[in-house]
Amino acid sequence: MTCSAGTMSAARAAASTPARATSLHRAAAARASPAARAPAPAPASTTSHCGLAGARPAPRRAARGGPANAAAVSWDVDVNVDPKGPNTRELFASITIAAPPDLIWDCLTDYENLADFIPSLETNKLMERFPGGCKLYQVGAQDVALGAKFRAKALVECREYPAGLRGDGARLGFPQPRGTVWGRKSSDITFKMIEGDFRVFKGMWNIQNGRMPGTSRLSYAVTVTPQLWLPVALVQGRIAGEIEANLKAVRSHAERLQTVRST
Repeated sequence: MTCSAGTMSAARAAASTPARATSLHRAAAARASPAARAPAPAPASTTSHCGLAGARPAPRRAARGGPANAAAVSWDVDVNVDPKGPNTRELFASITIAAPPDLIWDCLTDYENLADFIPSLETNKLMERFPGGCKLYQVGAQDVALGAKFRAKALVECREYPAGLRGDGARLGFPQPRGTVWGRKSSDITFKMIEGDFRVFKGMWNIQNGRMPGTSRLSYAVTVTPQLWLPVALVQGRIAGEIEANLKAVRSHAERLQTVRST
């Protein structure tokens, strides 16, 4: 949904710069070694969590301040990549936000204004609104080098489930976000690319109450299959980095709105 076109432009940008992509790929392989998985904090790199195909990537983490008792809560951004076939990946991400679930929902369903706070989303048009969802036309842009930009277009269908999807969403063909708590009230938004630069790009957002009062846990999952000419192993690091940036952007936007609401 909110990061499909931007993610695709990131993938195309990675494909257009093979030397840089190769170095990122090698860095990912190095970080997947046992030494890189030592208890020391992982560096904030777009490939620190993305191993080579078949490897289990380590979670990406970003430092975060919080209330005095925040030690009981993870404020990190966690992104993981799982192989699901020769050229398919499932990506999972989650983030804690110091704002209530209803405000997170309002942010993600403010379709006309997504480009105001989602990075790399150059164009965002609400093409159709229907009960329980919409269709969005999105164009993502990614800086490559020397002032060059690569763009990707996508027509995305979004479906809203304010009371949550019954079951795990698998019956509708969507990956299940990780980190959700079974039995806890959830709200879900699914998204699916109808036309665009990938063969498959579909996933869902899940919103639940966080572990601390006044917080939320936002979880995300997406299945990605590029076109046949584009190996997914070449672009998975760039895609994961884009997802992390988008979750951070949602958090910043929601917390700003919460501050205004609380004053």
